[in-house]
Amino acid sequence: MNSVDIENFATNKIIDLVLQNSDIFSPYINSNDRTPLWDGNIFIYNKNTKTNDVYEGKIDLQIKGRKVDVFKDKNTYSFKIETLKGYQKEVKGTLLLVVDFIMKIPIEYKIYYCNLLPVDLYEILKDVPQEQKTINLKLKEIQEKGPLSFKNVCLNFYNNSKFQVGKEIIDVNQFDRIESITTIYSGDENGFATHFKSGDVYTYAKLKDSDKEFAMVKAKEWIPYREIKKDIKIEDKKYASSYIVIGDGAEEIKINQVRISFDENKVHFEIKGNVYERIKSIQFILALLKNQYIMVGDYKLNLPLNNQEKVEESIKLYEKELEYYNMVKNAFGVFNTKFDIPYENLSEDDEKQLFVLIGLFNGRIREDIKVLHKYYICINKYKFLFMILRDKKTIINFYSQKALDHIIRAYEISGKMVKTSLYSSLNEDDILDVSNFNDKIIMKSFKGIPFTEELMIEVNNLILTFIKLYNKTKNKLYINLADKLSQINTKNRNDDIDIINAKQIKKIKNTLSSRDKKILYEIGVNEEYKDDYMMLASIDILLENDYSFQQHFKKMSKSDKETFKEFPIYNLVKKS
Repeated sequence: MNSVDIENFATNKIIDLVLQNSDIFSPYINSNDRTPLWDGNIFIYNKNTKTNDVYEGKIDLQIKGRKVDVFKDKNTYSFKIETLKGYQKEVKGTLLLVVDFIMKIPIEYKIYYCNLLPVDLYEILKDVPQEQKTINLKLKEIQEKGPLSFKNVCLNFYNNSKFQVGKEIIDVNQFDRIESITTIYSGDENGFATHFKSGDVYTYAKLKDSDKEFAMVKAKEWIPYREIKKDIKIEDKKYASSYIVIGDGAEEIKINQVRISFDENKVHFEIKGNVYERIKSIQFILALLKNQYIMVGDYKLNLPLNNQEKVEESIKLYEKELEYYNMVKNAFGVFNTKFDIPYENLSEDDEKQLFVLIGLFNGRIREDIKVLHKYYICINKYKFLFMILRDKKTIINFYSQKALDHIIRAYEISGKMVKTSLYSSLNEDDILDVSNFNDKIIMKSFKGIPFTEELMIEVNNLILTFIKLYNKTKNKLYINLADKLSQINTKNRNDDIDIINAKQIKKIKNTLSSRDKKILYEIGVNEEYKDDYMMLASIDILLENDYSFQQHFKKMSKSDKETFKEFPIYNLVKKS
């Protein structure tokens, strides 16, 4: 038989198989097909009528034929890497069907398959060297019945193909993030157990830290895993309270970010997660490298670490890495902030800013920031505000007791310097999205300070800033701060502006009482304010006198109207 005859023989045998399942399948396969990458399709219908309205979808096929001397139990097919990469661009996957036959009378043949779904292609190609041209694909024999019957193989392929389109793929090293698993099975209930042992099982995971569903690697074949509750210790120090066993025969175990492969006789390390998770993992890895055993409950497990020179080198590298992450942790600790995002989420710019921050704590203060009073640094979602003590070449958290102790802010009255709060003139940038913002320190900063008229003007502006921030974010922290500061001002002076701001806060918090409204009314009828349309309009808003507000607003000058619209109280106007 020549190559054309072999191809025709293989194609006809596949067409026969499709026709044997013609209740739901139709073949669209041609001999000597020269279509790039594929040799045809199997169309799938949900009814035997096979009309367009019951069409489900199709499977792309690659069909190969081979003349062999014997049938192999562990069969493979040598396939071009470039073709597999072409399949990877077609996100639905390809079903490879191989027909091996022995030239006898009659001809003996067997049909094999290999799923080339997105998950399979990911696993096949992820570690292939760039210069490699071909790879041996493992084949499974199609059987007359059971989970590996032709119909079940095709349906299993098709149903998982639909499920894998557009899904990210997670590898074995992320199994500990799994919250729940889904698998798809296309056969009958009696074949379920066999399917898990010998079939192509694909699983889809919901992770603890994500709302999305991910496709999971098959990792060799289907790898069952289970969590076992046992304390993991080294030198009597507990590092974990459970471990994950991977494989029916416990081919691997996984403890945190350490994977011990008994098949490969190797220990694999992967450092992932936020800074605290990485520190914990590295501490465990260092203990493991130095002691070369772990206690799993009462059982001592000696580890396959034979290359001592490489072990010593790894210890030095991990000690440096641990030192770095501890510096990051300590730097964030100064700002009372936890580094709670995966470190791998940092961009290149984020890492540069992080190195600058660590350098600042180590006394490496750049010339361009030495002269600044306040300095911001942004790292991913974190924004820190700090101050520099130039004489001591160090930085301090702007919102901290240390800042109150070291930084004195004052203003001059009649030639005399009077101390004021460090935070009395904050602006929105000093507050909004600042990770180290601390409302308790702000309130503490006003204790023991004489309240002059100048300071109370500053406090009033700060109150308005916090009200604006509340209107923008609806964060109750800001309106509560405005309330506390308002109480300070109304306690220290009897000013109608302070009263209106205090009532504005109560209006926002839905606590404005009848007595409050009486006070506002009495201010409004005061002869002093008969032409002060801003004051009168503010009272109208708080008393919900819409018509009166419109009249007073109309009487304002154009510039006053624009100014009034910038006041936070304008947000309480009922827009029609």
